[in-house]
Amino acid sequence: MFQQFQDFETPDEKLTFFFNAQDLYRETSTYDWLDLVNLYLNAAIKDEDSAEIERYKLIQARIYYDLGDYDKSLAISKELYAEKEDLDIYLKSKLLDIMDDNYGQLTMYTEQIEIRKEQRELGINENVAFYDIYANLGMYRKAMEHYIDNVKKTIEENDFYAQAEYYNNLGNYLRLDESAPTALSHYKKAKGYIDVYMNLITRKKSEEEIEQANLLRGIIEGNIGKCHVDLKQYKEAIPHLESAINTLKKIQNPRLFL
Repeated sequence: MFQQFQDFETPDEKLTFFFNAQDLYRETSTYDWLDLVNLYLNAAIKDEDSAEIERYKLIQARIYYDLGDYDKSLAISKELYAEKEDLDIYLKSKLLDIMDDNYGQLTMYTEQIEIRKEQRELGINENVAFYDIYANLGMYRKAMEHYIDNVKKTIEENDFYAQAEYYNNLGNYLRLDESAPTALSHYKKAKGYIDVYMNLITRKKSEEEIEQANLLRGIIEGNIGKCHVDLKQYKEAIPHLESAINTLKKIQNPRLFL
């Protein structure tokens, strides 16, 4: 991919490839990508080509984000944001995405909300959601209300996996809001849906889908156990927690569980 990126002739082609490719850093380190983009950026600055400068700075901002240097990424993004009227809608959408991600990592939730409002106003994302921000702010009830408004209408009745995810997330908001009994009922409903999904023989599942379903089932079991602990029902909690741990041990990528 590193070579493919260099083979494209125009900055627009490079930028489109960069933001749409998967596993960019699988074979080439993030620092090598940064060094390369810096070379292109310095050449653009020398040529005083503002269009190229904008595009390479946008890529540079994403690489710094991927490196975990959120302050640096945000600083570059803010430079571009100050000249946002010069950007076309595609560049603007990528810029706002990067700023959204950085504000989230830096726990600057007020600024993150403003960025998402702008995304909606520009028509970049008319269904932009705020429930994750409200949850990060500890406003779990409001987060749940927004989650229901945004997600429930998108789930098909017979999409049992999505139903399981949905009720598990509702349970999370309720448990964090210290409503363990209600959360427990939602987690049990989620478990019912994931069991139906796993036992559904009319729908062929890939290995990845089976692994993801097992992972979700383990997460739900763990959450049921947590609820029982919150309710001081320790004997009831143990089998669910043990089931979750056993599932985690079998998952190929257990970090997804954490």
